[in-house]
Amino acid sequence: MEQVPQNRIIPKQRYSLIEVVVAVLMPLFFFAGAIFSRQSTTSWGGFFFFGFIGLVVGYSIYNRWIWRHVWKKLAQEIVLDYHFGPLAKNPRNPRLTGYYRGYSIKVDRVHGFYGLGRVMYTRIQVAHTISLANQHLRVEKKDWFDHIKKQHNIHSSKGIPYAQIGETKLNNLLLIQSQPLDFAQQVFKPVMIRQGLEEVATGVDEMNLTLFNNRLSYYEAGFWNYDVAYLKAVIDWLIEITQQIERVAHQKS
Repeated sequence: MEQVPQNRIIPKQRYSLIEVVVAVLMPLFFFAGAIFSRQSTTSWGGFFFFGFIGLVVGYSIYNRWIWRHVWKKLAQEIVLDYHFGPLAKNPRNPRLTGYYRGYSIKVDRVHGFYGLGRVMYTRIQVAHTISLANQHLRVEKKDWFDHIKKQHNIHSSKGIPYAQIGETKLNNLLLIQSQPLDFAQQVFKPVMIRQGLEEVATGVDEMNLTLFNNRLSYYEAGFWNYDVAYLKAVIDWLIEITQQIERVAHQKS
């Protein structure tokens, strides 16, 4: 029987003091500006309105700076190439590429939609070293509509059936699709991989893990700007999953 790790596999994300302060002040300035404007208190209304705009602009500038700084630090720590500037594919946004622990890695950001809004996702991709033409996997954190889809066994556009991985807490937390049907259960059999999955899924609002076209892709809503340790731990966890996928595929071949 595998021993359950005593410590976390994925550390909790740390947030900077600036991020916390801005998160508190922005709604206060917005609502205070709206209230004073309705009361015709022009000076105070204008103060809070322009204060809100200043917070938004200032935080946007700071956010982009810290994003570049931390991703560059991560690239140095795990020896990836840091792409930024005129020669990069997107000169405004940093991107990491290279080989880590024997696997081709890519870290970047992409836009997507969640609910009715547009969301920025941090994306990590790990390329497999073997062909996985017959194996497909999709894991995402459930929302209210996902319960309906699973209850009525509505398949994805690729017709991948829903699966269970033998642990009630994870089955209730996640929507899992697997082909073959027992593939997901075998991939998430190791205790450390399951623990990492639970820690990631319970710590975020939205996440998605997909195996497609010989590439394991992880999407998480948000920026991960302030914590190199968290991002590195997620990359290490994804490589563990990649290695387990290849072991399972080799056993089936």
